[in-house]
Amino acid sequence: MFLGTPPKIRLRGSSQSPARVNGSRDTDAHGRECAARSEITDEIQNSITNGREPELSEKSQKHLITCASCRSELPFWLDLARAAREVDEEDEMIWAAEGGDPAIAQRSVAGGFALFKPSVGADGRGLMLIVDPNDWMDVRSVHRDVTRQDFQAMS
Repeated sequence: MFLGTPPKIRLRGSSQSPARVNGSRDTDAHGRECAARSEITDEIQNSITNGREPELSEKSQKHLITCASCRSELPFWLDLARAAREVDEEDEMIWAAEGGDPAIAQRSVAGGFALFKPSVGADGRGLMLIVDPNDWMDVRSVHRDVTRQDFQAMS
């Protein structure tokens, strides 16, 4: 699955750039993992789950300024959250299509069974999934930003 560039993250209440501040150690004297890691990843996931761009609290922002390890992991965490959101979107589309949602076009194609859902306000472009005709949850390929014409032209 193509992930593209990570989303921009909004950091509330901070005008200081983490890149301009020297990082400190992210582990204690015994080498244990940074305690703030799960809090930051939870904040990212909660934003994504609620349909918003990732947002971090002031506490997490301050931690990223001082923790080089967490700061270096941030792009990875953002990519994971985006991938999870995309998989959720794909699953919801399949469930809606299985339930007979008329907004989702369906047709047999050479590679399986194609589902197309136009995006809101995207000039007829949308998400297309090619699934196994016998098990729609077995997604064979994902195509984003597909036109309805391209979907209809598939054989």
